[in-house]
Amino acid sequence: MGGFIGTARAALLSVSLISLFLLSLSGCSNKALNASSGYRRGDVQLLETVADDQGNVQRFEYDGQNRIVKINDMTITYGDNLITAGDRKFVINGNTVTEENGEYTAAYTIDKDGYIVSDGSGGEYEYENYNLISVRSEYDNTVYSYDRMRSPFCFNSTPKWLIRLLLYKYESHNNVVSVQGSYEGEGEISTSYKYEYDNEGYPVAAVEKEKHSAIDGITTRTIRYTYSGTPDPAVRAKQDAAAAAKAAKKKRSVSKKEAEEQKATEIAAAMAAIAEMEADKARRADAEAAEAAEEAAEEAKVKAQAEAEAAASENQPSGE
Repeated sequence: MGGFIGTARAALLSVSLISLFLLSLSGCSNKALNASSGYRRGDVQLLETVADDQGNVQRFEYDGQNRIVKINDMTITYGDNLITAGDRKFVINGNTVTEENGEYTAAYTIDKDGYIVSDGSGGEYEYENYNLISVRSEYDNTVYSYDRMRSPFCFNSTPKWLIRLLLYKYESHNNVVSVQGSYEGEGEISTSYKYEYDNEGYPVAAVEKEKHSAIDGITTRTIRYTYSGTPDPAVRAKQDAAAAAKAAKKKRSVSKKEAEEQKATEIAAAMAAIAEMEADKARRADAEAAEAAEEAAEEAKVKAQAEAEAAASENQPSGE
């Protein structure tokens, strides 16, 4: 796999196998976190190490503003309009960042949230819910999908464009779970990630499976993450209190609903009993009517027979 960090332009443009490893290190911002996400704002953790089962290890150090200041042996310094990372220089001018690295110069357009939306080579980047969902260029045609959990770079204040350019990855709010891409000179690559998470919702392990169109079989790697930092007690206490109040309200709502359902059941049962009583009454009335009709028919028959016998007696000749 080689090291995690490289400077070759081909690696940046074609998203090499190194970049696929680092795709699991997706980023998010405080602004992106909201109540609907299910995340807890007090759970501040910073990615400390990421390592795979092939012996590759990457270590991160931060300043007081939660910005990366060291990646392995590379030191990062921040100025007003200039950021240096080892021998690489990034000049900031409005929404344009220009990398000056010896004879190599490249310009990138940044959006208001600090994400790269285009580069000087014609690359166009599309985002949805702070997740990179596609990259289209002459060299790259890639689409991504994500989980709904925290990425390892949540609360990391390092500019998103810098994270991408240093790590050759696409910063995102959540963790990438699939990558489908075709790259010039490399063919098609399909990669999937399955994560394990800690109690705060951060990934602590991932299994990566990669299928390369030019290589038979599937390659599998295990990636592990460690973090530094602890939740903010004050924020956590407020969240716990809000959660308890929400649970109590839900319980009251459920109790009220159950009472209404019980009342409706009782009313339905009473109505069913009344209907049964009415039906039984109707059945008894029908039976009584049938019995009366039968008795009337029998009486009519007896009367008719008696009249016939009387008539026959009157018509019989006398014996004189």
